[in-house]
Amino acid sequence: MAPGYSQGIDQRLMSRLDELGGKNGALYFKLPSPSNLVAIPQDPKNPLTNAKVDLGRLLFHDTALGSKPLIEGLSYRSYTCATCHNAGAAFQVATRQSIGDGGIGFGKRGEDRVKNPNYREREIDVQMRKSPTVLNSAFSETVFWDGQFGAKGSNIGTENEWKNSVPAAVNHLGFDGLESQAIAAFEVHRLGLGEDFFSEYPEYIELFAAAFPDLEEEERHSDFAAALAIAAYERTLLTDQAPFQKWLDGERKAMSRNEKKGAMLFFGKGGCVSCHSNPALGNVDFHALGMGELKGIGTYRTNGFKNERLGRGGFTRRPEDMYKFKTPQLYNLADAAFFGHGATFTSIDEVIHYINTAEPQSKEIYLDQLSPMFKPLNLTSSEVGLITLFLKKSLYDASITGYSPPSVSSK
Repeated sequence: MAPGYSQGIDQRLMSRLDELGGKNGALYFKLPSPSNLVAIPQDPKNPLTNAKVDLGRLLFHDTALGSKPLIEGLSYRSYTCATCHNAGAAFQVATRQSIGDGGIGFGKRGEDRVKNPNYREREIDVQMRKSPTVLNSAFSETVFWDGQFGAKGSNIGTENEWKNSVPAAVNHLGFDGLESQAIAAFEVHRLGLGEDFFSEYPEYIELFAAAFPDLEEEERHSDFAAALAIAAYERTLLTDQAPFQKWLDGERKAMSRNEKKGAMLFFGKGGCVSCHSNPALGNVDFHALGMGELKGIGTYRTNGFKNERLGRGGFTRRPEDMYKFKTPQLYNLADAAFFGHGATFTSIDEVIHYINTAEPQSKEIYLDQLSPMFKPLNLTSSEVGLITLFLKKSLYDASITGYSPPSVSSK
């Protein structure tokens, strides 16, 4: 049982969490500190070290990686991972659709990024779904809305879909989802160190040597090594300073009474924990909730991509997976501007209301394809408000902007 046990609502919430947490009790929901590397879930093929994480932190934010734009001279070294996963927007962006190569502008949280008029629509690098956050992604064995990246867990048995012509081919390397996605991203998102990287930014020579001391220089100075460092950094993006996390540590005043009421509903009557069940309040499963697709003003290349609209089924080709999407983590949603794989919601309250009424947005999905858990919850407006408060306040870690480096080599 977690320290600081008390009476009243704290006692009831603690009892419920102890019940849900199994042998670890309420502490099952405790996120590790980003500095406690041994406690962070990691791929044994890419063990975490401080040096590797430090290197990944810089590379993730350094536009020096944007060395392979489709049109030479237009976007060279002007984009990187943080272009689509910005700390100020909960490691997403504040637009419905993120644009890497082929975009211009940014703003504070990515809200001002638009298509470069010198690029044709088919030439820009965009996702067909809202870019998911990388916060707490250490708890995701497979990555992306359809879970296509990762050689283990639920992707065992999907090997026939790892064709050489698709990004998921990297799964043949045997890595977990984060590592697989980071490796694939260098090709998919036109990233790379480039031939002159170490001559132009010599400070990286020592950083790569410290991160990969057992590799020969040719292998160490590679996109592959850079991708592994980025994945290592991403694993440390943990929201362990959120009020709910502090409450689990025994700080009973970290959450208000109404926030605790919201938590009781989240873990109880609301049934939210049925899907959002791991320490990040996400899980590795996929569900069909009938949410709408990414389309309309301000989006690009969204017509004709049927596989993306099919979710997990578009990857596995299995009928039972059609229109299922990965359950996202729930921390720092207050910094997000859009919600759902299709960015069809603009507030947390809208999402909870949608789940509560269980009226599907999508016109493509058949009713018998919807998750059996997608049914009216019969929560009152007051209860919806309390759950919203818990998500906005109790699961908000204001310290995550500290995960960004103060400066990078290219700036």
